Amino acid sequence: SQLSTGGPVQLFRNDTANGNSSFQVQLVGIASNRAGIGAKVRATATIFGESITQFREVSAQNTFNGQNALTAHFGFGDAEIINLLEIEWPSGQIDEYENVDVTLFGGIASAREGEGLVAVANEPSTPDPPASFGLELAYPNPFAESTTLRYAVPEAGAVRLTVFDVRGREVAVLVDAPKPAGTYEARFDARGLPSGVYIARLRHATGTALRTLTLTRAS
Repeated sequence: SQLSTGGPVQLFRNDTANGNSSFQVQLVGIASNRAGIGAKVRATATIFGESITQFREVSAQNTFNGQNALTAHFGFGDAEIINLLEIEWPSGQIDEYENVDVTLFGGIASAREGEGLVAVANEPSTPDPPASFGLELAYPNPFAESTTLRYAVPEAGAVRLTVFDVRGREVAVLVDAPKPAGTYEARFDARGLPSGVYIARLRHATGTALRTLTLTRAS
């Protein structure tokens, strides 16, 4: 087929595999708001022989009818170490991490205000067993690319956390494993899924819980 200009229709596909490294930080506020909105994140690394500092600010949105990803995402080229990762929280708390391996937690870490870096998915957040079973509201929600679900199980047992579309089709399995009693977080990566309403379902011997998730992409 032809375009109105008379030229051929062309499809461009990016298959680049350049080996460059990257690192993502998902913020979890304690004294600040839960999503860390308003936080300033700076990452310094030696990239292709030059010391470079990159800056990201976590914001809910900066365009009409859209929402930003709440994950601070950095590209590091050939760097293997982040010399300094600095997070300035809305509360005024400043967390600094030196010599962070860019492969830490598979290159995706959760930064808990004043508590350190942990793995994003399924990391127990409290040492004490919770008093009751539950699935909290996702944050952020609505979301554009990914969201985090926090859940609690009061006793050890098999846990299955899944996501369905409105037609009842399973689109993601976030957790399917035995877990000790505790409070956990699981990340739902919705890249590749269409905008719409989804249902998260948590199943455990002590109960079943549902939460509605809204995936909204900027037009």
